[in-house]
Amino acid sequence: MGYEEFKNCLREDEVKNHVITELNISLDMRFNIDCYHENVLFEFKYDKDVKKSDVIAQAVYYLNILYKNGEKIPPFLSLISINECAVFETRIFEDIFTTNKYFIEGSPSNPSTVVVELCDQYKNNLYYYSDFEAEQNYCDSLSAIKDLIKRKRILSTKIKAANVKRAYNGYVRQLGDYILENSNSNGIFEFRADAIGKATIISETITGDYVMDFQFDNGAKRFENISKSAYDSYWRQWKRIDSDIEAKEVFKTIYDLLGISDRRTKGQFYTPKHLAKEAWNRIVKELGENFWENGNWRIWDCCAGTGNLEYDIIPESCMQYVYLSTLDVEEVDQLKQNFPLNRKIFQYNFLNDHSNKLPSNLKEDMNNPDIKWLFLINPPYVESQGVTNIQSGVTQSNLQDLMKMNGLGNSSRELFSQFLYRIERDFKGKYCLGLFSSVKFIVSSKFDAFRKYWLPVFKNGFVCNASEHFQCKGNWPLIFSVFDRRNTLDWDQINTHWNNLELIYDVMDKKGNITGVKRFGVYNQEYSFRNYFTENPRNLTTKMPLLSSGIKLSTGKIYCQPYGPQEFLGTMIFIGPDFQQQNRCFLVSGIANTNHNNIYITKENYKEVLSGFALYKAPNFSWLDNKDFFMIPNRKLTEIELNDCLLYALVCVSNQTATYKFDDGSIIINRLNPLDKTLFNFENLSDEGRNVYILLKKYLFDIVKFDKLTTVFGTGRYLGLYQYRMDIDKQCFGIKFPKELDIAIENLRLKIEELSRELCFA
Repeated sequence: MGYEEFKNCLREDEVKNHVITELNISLDMRFNIDCYHENVLFEFKYDKDVKKSDVIAQAVYYLNILYKNGEKIPPFLSLISINECAVFETRIFEDIFTTNKYFIEGSPSNPSTVVVELCDQYKNNLYYYSDFEAEQNYCDSLSAIKDLIKRKRILSTKIKAANVKRAYNGYVRQLGDYILENSNSNGIFEFRADAIGKATIISETITGDYVMDFQFDNGAKRFENISKSAYDSYWRQWKRIDSDIEAKEVFKTIYDLLGISDRRTKGQFYTPKHLAKEAWNRIVKELGENFWENGNWRIWDCCAGTGNLEYDIIPESCMQYVYLSTLDVEEVDQLKQNFPLNRKIFQYNFLNDHSNKLPSNLKEDMNNPDIKWLFLINPPYVESQGVTNIQSGVTQSNLQDLMKMNGLGNSSRELFSQFLYRIERDFKGKYCLGLFSSVKFIVSSKFDAFRKYWLPVFKNGFVCNASEHFQCKGNWPLIFSVFDRRNTLDWDQINTHWNNLELIYDVMDKKGNITGVKRFGVYNQEYSFRNYFTENPRNLTTKMPLLSSGIKLSTGKIYCQPYGPQEFLGTMIFIGPDFQQQNRCFLVSGIANTNHNNIYITKENYKEVLSGFALYKAPNFSWLDNKDFFMIPNRKLTEIELNDCLLYALVCVSNQTATYKFDDGSIIINRLNPLDKTLFNFENLSDEGRNVYILLKKYLFDIVKFDKLTTVFGTGRYLGLYQYRMDIDKQCFGIKFPKELDIAIENLRLKIEELSRELCFA
């Protein structure tokens, strides 16, 4: 067990089991509480924001149940998801959970509006908070909760060089709502002043806020209204720096981590120094040691920010050939401080400004046919949505309009592709590129047109977790690529160019070590997940209820007609072949009312659909894989492999098929029954599949009494589904597989995952 295993959890129960195991505490689920301990009441979620008032309200319902039954109230409440951990003192909710009238309506899974509103006023009264973006945060959070369990308090940690980035991130996370709006430094000046004891509480407001005085080195003062509870919570977790010598070392470290000097800290995604250094080494490997010495190369970082790709990285002898441009005039001032000998620094909006605005020396170099160009950039990775400031991360540029006119489609929405378009347009055939980017331009279907326009030769690269870039959220692969665009291609080569590239990247861990290699496959529509299935039939004659998900009737906009084909068995819903969408693929018994892809399951295609569904759903993916895409299997499945896949599709948690009667009288019927011999013949299975089937039949006949099932569960509710295990209405028919069967299903999943990785990946 560990951090990687935790981040690979796909469901709430997996998060719960992992944390309980790591804490080494017994699982006490009295009154259906996720986990009760005399010092901590636990509430687990999968990926919800656990600081939201509706999540807190669910836990407060359990506090009320404990109170009504005379049970001991734990002093702490811990809310944990795959993303974060929040701890509250239960005493702050005492006025709520001791007043029984608030809990007449609602339930823990569906709290009443009254309780949610009451909890909302306490949602910032955190005793402890941490996200799980980094492994150290995860380990420290588990240690903190162990302190709660053992000592009923959390031991605070001193801010030092080894943890200052984490301490700063926590400061911004808990107090950012109060300090960032008027901060010129992303909160670093405020954090530094506070950490070295130069922030003073002037007074406390009647609303429970602090009025603060931040003393900066240049004598400037700032006054803020900051949440007392959030501020006190943060400084219970951390201890301030108590010596000037230590403070100097600590803050030298954080500026190095951000890749900038201590005078200016404005920008978007700062590249860590070890990644910037590795990127430069990769370029030198391709172009040669001291490649710039003959004076025929120019280097341009056209979105330089404060220069953290070059600062302390590029040799001084090379800096005379480096152009640095940035959008923000204030960043130009900082660049000039960071590179005092460089005279090639200027403000320029690379996506909107005309070339007439470029400095004369740069224009002269552009017109010199003997000059070769290297672009070294780390552009924004987001899509543009409208007309806003580039520095905020999104923009609609002039280049976007040009890209659309040239038939480059949806790729024009990506800011980094707009940078590539401008570079290609102005420097075609005579440049190399060192590019930090997402892998979208390789694996995404919307970059098909762009890949025919931009035809570089891949030289080398590395891949790392995007979360390593400062303030870049997300758990996905970020690549650095060295491309050579000095090549010329004929028309026959253009059509197959990208498919012929060996896009193999070294995998770098957070310590800068190479841990393996990763090959990224170029998207190919012909072999994509959607084309795995035949088109839906056109003779839609069977009237069905429209569902929003699982067994919930749809009440919103109508996307689908309420009719299915003859011999209709169910519907599979999916977004696309990209595995970051894997959790949004599931089966339902009715017609899924969604604008996503719907595949109707019939007696004609059920083996094809269910086997494809199983191969798509079985693999668990890490950050390194979640941009991969599913392809049509490269060979036909054997009978045993097919049956394993069909069985897994019927028992996995994303199978939401059900027999259900709605309040309006409409009924859906679960037609995907593994005991239906007219559909399924499970005589030939692997050992893992056979074990699941034996335990499943035992469960159905001995526990569910399937042969005697009347399908009536509760008042007016019909259920003919043993495997429906979602939280919806679980108090009505709390059906759950025994642990032995769950273990067998997991073993079958691993078997199919191995098969899927062999057959279905680029």
